[in-house]
Amino acid sequence: MPKNHEKSSNLNESNEIYLNSNADAPFDDIVKSNVNSSSYEDPLNGDISKNHVKKSGVRLSWNNLYVSTQLKTSPFKKLFRKSNQQNVTVKKLLNSITGAAEPSSLLAIMGASGAGKTTLLNVLSGQNVKNLQISGDILVNNKNIRSKIKKISAYVQQEELFIGTLTVKEHLLFQAYLRMPEIYSTKEKEKRVDDVIAQFGLGKCQNTVIGVAGRIRGISGGENKRLAFASEIITGPKLLFVDEPTSGLDSFMAESVITCLQKIASEGTTIIATIHQPSSEVFVLFDRLLLLSEGRTAYLGPRRDALAFFESVNFPCPSTYNPADHFIHTLAVVPGQEVECRAKCHSICDAFSSIQTIQSFNPIDNTVEDSYFPKHQYKVGFVKQLRATVWRSWRASLREPFMTKIRLFTSVFIGLISGLVFLKVGKNTTDESNDVATNVNGALFFTVMTQSFSALSGSLYIFPAEIPVFLKEHKLAMYRPDVYFISKTLSEFPWYVIGPIIYSIIFYFMVGLRTDAAAFFIFVGIIQLLNQAGLSFGYFISSISPTVQVATSVGPPLIMPFVLFGGFFLKDMSIPDYFIWLKWLSFVKYGAECVQINQWANYGQVGDCNGKNICFDGNKVLESNGYSEENFNRNIGLLFALIFGFRILALFFVMLRARLAK
Repeated sequence: MPKNHEKSSNLNESNEIYLNSNADAPFDDIVKSNVNSSSYEDPLNGDISKNHVKKSGVRLSWNNLYVSTQLKTSPFKKLFRKSNQQNVTVKKLLNSITGAAEPSSLLAIMGASGAGKTTLLNVLSGQNVKNLQISGDILVNNKNIRSKIKKISAYVQQEELFIGTLTVKEHLLFQAYLRMPEIYSTKEKEKRVDDVIAQFGLGKCQNTVIGVAGRIRGISGGENKRLAFASEIITGPKLLFVDEPTSGLDSFMAESVITCLQKIASEGTTIIATIHQPSSEVFVLFDRLLLLSEGRTAYLGPRRDALAFFESVNFPCPSTYNPADHFIHTLAVVPGQEVECRAKCHSICDAFSSIQTIQSFNPIDNTVEDSYFPKHQYKVGFVKQLRATVWRSWRASLREPFMTKIRLFTSVFIGLISGLVFLKVGKNTTDESNDVATNVNGALFFTVMTQSFSALSGSLYIFPAEIPVFLKEHKLAMYRPDVYFISKTLSEFPWYVIGPIIYSIIFYFMVGLRTDAAAFFIFVGIIQLLNQAGLSFGYFISSISPTVQVATSVGPPLIMPFVLFGGFFLKDMSIPDYFIWLKWLSFVKYGAECVQINQWANYGQVGDCNGKNICFDGNKVLESNGYSEENFNRNIGLLFALIFGFRILALFFVMLRARLAK
């Protein structure tokens, strides 16, 4: 190594290196102009580095970190593999990574695609490591706290996951209610939300809905990123992990976001962020830099010293280049030049390894004691969890267009259409008895089908659409899975009550069904139960479906057997023995039988009896359809059983998904 690039005797004591360089790159002028915005001061220029004074906060360090994963051979390839060959291939992701992130600093992890940036971030934060084999030490202030690191850290994902129908302030209030301990009063939590809104410059959009892509217009991309940071900072984490914070943003918004992170770091938080390809304006905002190549450390230290290091290994940055681009291009493996590029990258990593010195850590005011960690998994109790989740679900549903407008409009529209189609068929006294009975039964079964399908279709999207948000918040121990499920069912309940009532009022009187008040209210009650049964079945399908597309694809076909055995297309006594179990699961059958019993039991004469045609009463109609008045109470009981049975199954699968996700 050239003398002018020899390692300085002033070594930072956290695996950083400082290199003297006589060559001042033009880019350094920008660096010096931003010294005040950076938390680092170069000790080589005579300043006192913050790394040489006693600090408070959290230092995250890692030593000899090896990470690998197993790539299993597909069954098809096994057929052509020799018997003595292994079926499992081990892929090394990180190879002997050593380093540290300092308190009150922003460490940027950079490298070409596949270098191991996200893998390192996930391993350090304890996120998404289920299928990884990990060895080495990860320490917080020299103490191994293992999986407890999640309790003192926060993780901002690359993709923001929000309930888009909430406003910015409502989202933050929900986070504060459930993630801040119970020792804080509601007023203190709300005050904390106001402070965070001011801190992140979200005041102008605090009452704006977050938005849903393609459906509901909301806040901008930069505001989305700042909201993601605010959601995590609201609890005052000691560590903050950020995955690709500038992804999808223009250069101005990217600079705004990194400035925001720099401000958070200056207030005492240790921040580690993966960055894909920062602009020069963004690059100067980093305190420290970690460059990865092929799973190895190519550089770790102050951002401004990276230029000198690369020059010392004969890869100087041209004066007109953005240093970030230069580093990434130098460490990239170009297709078709794999051998040469890997040799170059290994030489750089070897050069850094030869000068990297492990020193004892500087003193830290804060130690990681048990008081850092909550005694219970959840910050607040069951009742407060339920109150907050119901509050959020209700507000979100009020602003959901399908929930509040289209669904009610659909109830009115279908009620009017079906009422016009079957207009006054129940009061027709001129047609033959058989025709009147057929028309009325057709109207009743049409109602049973439309209400079942309406409830089913409206519930299929509920869990798949929100499951990523739910799993994220469950990992953060914000609320229990059963609390989430109960809150969703409670917030959905009013809309599935109002809609059927509106439909029943329109349909019942337009068709001209039985005129006594008791029959009308019983009809409304049956439709309500039928609607809830369809809703519960929809919850069940929704809970086991990975996406909305899967749920909407399998839901309608799965309800068809219930319709087929509902008693309209096939008489009860004609159902084959091997399909008896489907008959007992058919809430359509119970609903159809109950509405006919309500209409025809003790009804009297049906239609016109002029002596030339067969004349019969309502009981004969029931008998001809294979229904019995004695089954009414049993059917109501079975409807309740199916309502609760399908919901219990749905709750089970929601809890199972939450468990598997952890």
